[in-house]
Amino acid sequence: MPKVSLFKSSLAKVGLFATLLATAGGAHAEEMIEPVFGLIYDPQTVVFEQAPDTLPGRCPGLAQAGLGDRIRVFGRTEVDGTQYWALGGEVAVRRKDQPIVVPKGAVVALTADGCTLLGPIRAFFQFPNGVPADAVSRLADEVVERYESAYGGAPAFTAVLKKQDAVPQAPMKGLLRAALERHGAL
Repeated sequence: MPKVSLFKSSLAKVGLFATLLATAGGAHAEEMIEPVFGLIYDPQTVVFEQAPDTLPGRCPGLAQAGLGDRIRVFGRTEVDGTQYWALGGEVAVRRKDQPIVVPKGAVVALTADGCTLLGPIRAFFQFPNGVPADAVSRLADEVVERYESAYGGAPAFTAVLKKQDAVPQAPMKGLLRAALERHGAL
């Protein structure tokens, strides 16, 4: 009888070990896609700040943007009392016989008087209508700085941009490209 319980104990340990391996593998199995450059990334290793829980309440336009419950901050700056936020929702990448979902992101302007949805992130950096050039430039710089930090520095971030063929091309993405160049990421 001891041989049987030893066998069962060994099987239980093997099963537990296999479960732990599967769980650990599953933690990194889901990839996300971000809304600024369209990069696919592992949220376990590339981490972006979660937006404050109070932000959706201050900015009802975020519900219209469809960013979901877990909003990430991809850039934030303040110019002349207005805070500009580049935000995005978490979008999981689906590849097997399914198209990759285009991530949603938005830029908002927060003032003491309220919140204004300025538009989708990609469109904002192409056509920042009515937003001071200094604010757009500073937000683009902040986005690049956050990405460099999340990816472990400018060289690593540049490598990912090139590997995924996501380097913004001028003139349509000139503002982001100029920020990448200013920060040595190109």
